[in-house]
Amino acid sequence: MPGRLFKLFVLIAVGCALARWLLSSRQKAALHEGTKTLAQALLLSALLTFLWQLFAGAR
Repeated sequence: MPGRLFKLFVLIAVGCALARWLLSSRQKAALHEGTKTLAQALLLSALLTFLWQLFAGAR
């Protein structure tokens, strides 16, 4: 498990380094906005799933 987490960390770090190196500032801003929107959608999905399990799963 720690080996997989390390590989994931390295992959993310390399991806971030490549994005900084290859993308223009406008592209970086668009990528940031897309990532932010995706993170918000995932948090909302997790919250809705939790609430569904809390209320509907109690039956």
